[in-house]
Amino acid sequence: MVLFPTIVDTVVGAPLRVADAVVGESLRVAGLSADREPHHLEPDYTDEHSNYVDVAGTSVHYRDEGEGPTLLLLHGTFSSLHTWDDWTDELKDEYRVVRVDLPGHGLTGPHSGFSYHMDGFTAFVEAFCAELGLDDFTIVGNSRGGGIAWRYALDYDRAERLVLIDAMGFPMTPPTPLMRLLAIPGFPTAFRWLTPEWFIANAVREVYGDAERIAPGTVERYHDLMLHQGNRAALADILQRDLDPDHRYDELSDIDQPTLVMWGELDAWLPPKWATRFRDSIPDAECITYEGVGHAPMEEVPERSVADLKRFLDDWRPPVAIELDEPADRVES
Repeated sequence: MVLFPTIVDTVVGAPLRVADAVVGESLRVAGLSADREPHHLEPDYTDEHSNYVDVAGTSVHYRDEGEGPTLLLLHGTFSSLHTWDDWTDELKDEYRVVRVDLPGHGLTGPHSGFSYHMDGFTAFVEAFCAELGLDDFTIVGNSRGGGIAWRYALDYDRAERLVLIDAMGFPMTPPTPLMRLLAIPGFPTAFRWLTPEWFIANAVREVYGDAERIAPGTVERYHDLMLHQGNRAALADILQRDLDPDHRYDELSDIDQPTLVMWGELDAWLPPKWATRFRDSIPDAECITYEGVGHAPMEEVPERSVADLKRFLDDWRPPVAIELDEPADRVES
């Protein structure tokens, strides 16, 4: 299993890297592109809030903004922490907002210290939280990030509340032509080198319920960060592992955190009926759906979705222990 990707890299990757250096723009127009070094991407995709922390030997990109109760935000497959930009702008005046590029994504890149199975991602999140000293937070996840979030809530005790946005969780047949293409054996390996921007543009259009809401630069960002050194190889590994997933959906009833489920009614990637399935499976859960919205409400309708998040956060407060002074001894008259 290890030998085949090595052969592919030798036969395809090495000549492509040489050709890319010579006629790179022509190859990129055709969709063939070598990986890009992180330092070529960082000027466009970091800001004054960007930080790196060593997690089990890999430098992990994250942003930590604001003060107040802590929110930990986890993005989905093909995405990055930038998917939360609009939410962060709305939340950082009242909350501490921590968001991270998961292994194989964004500016973190591949991570050899954790597997790309779901339990590997949850172990990564726990190690990341330990490095930052995060405790007693609300964990929020979209798509794969949602699948990681509810498994994290089951396996670790740091999260007080849970928010699932169009989250992975149940068995399914790939519902769109693009997702069926990703499931074809061998395609993830080809995806490592053949990643045209039109393919990413189609994927983003599938994610949105209304393509008119796609902000300028969104497709370019998704495409650029996909080409980060090692990300496509990692994503190929992730997609292949999805063919035999460990769903654990029979454990959802064990989640004891107050939970908010948010879902776009036009989600073409994960069935909207899963929203009520999550709500009915998790004992203390409520559900909100968005008409005309797709797979990523926090990108597509940030104002509406963040307002619902704030209401959920405001409606729930952790128990407060109040210490009372011992009553003074009564003096009999």
